[in-house]
Amino acid sequence: YVKKNINKVITVSEFSKNDISKLFNIKLKDIIVLGNALGFDKEKNSILYKRNLNLKYENYIVIGGPIHKKKGGDEIIRLCSELKKNKSDLKIYITGGVDKNFKEAYSKANLSNTKVFQVLNVAEIVKMVENALCYIQLSNYESFGIMVIEAMYLGTPVIINDIPGLKEVSNGNSIICNNKDTKLIISKIEKLDNDTKYRIKNIRNGIEHAKNFNWEIFANKLIKKIENI
Repeated sequence: YVKKNINKVITVSEFSKNDISKLFNIKLKDIIVLGNALGFDKEKNSILYKRNLNLKYENYIVIGGPIHKKKGGDEIIRLCSELKKNKSDLKIYITGGVDKNFKEAYSKANLSNTKVFQVLNVAEIVKMVENALCYIQLSNYESFGIMVIEAMYLGTPVIINDIPGLKEVSNGNSIICNNKDTKLIISKIEKLDNDTKYRIKNIRNGIEHAKNFNWEIFANKLIKKIENI
């Protein structure tokens, strides 16, 4: 049905473009990569200028959830457990809740240093992320990962798992770790906490990169694509 009735397909990344081509047997030339943009109003929900001058942050990290297989549920729990042992004063906030298949494992881990947020509004997410030591995305699969870009825009350093979708969207402006290498991830968290130059470098790179993700840019790009069909 797709091949017979659709002229072009629009998607958010080169990674998803290749997946769509394989899944539906669509030629790559018929798939347009448009991108994605920030999911909140930049003017109303950013203290970017303040963060760029004042590098203060609170003693917690934010991990993009939910705790689910796709999002790296096992790796999230493992990281939280190790941080509880090695950095017990560091609080961990996880967005999106806990998948039913991970509730038992999460409960058994007894993560007193960790708080899971089931539902947050935009203002709450923005406040949480922009005041964090860093934002971490340990997903096993992502076609894009908009929260990575939003964290960058808010002036928060980002650590991602070494997978194509996240590396593409970050484009060299995040800290890349294998999500199973808990020791390496913790070392990067500590470096962001203790090395001001390293932290500033990651913040500035992220902010500059995030400027490319706005709806005006993508709307103009889409118009040009349509005109050329």
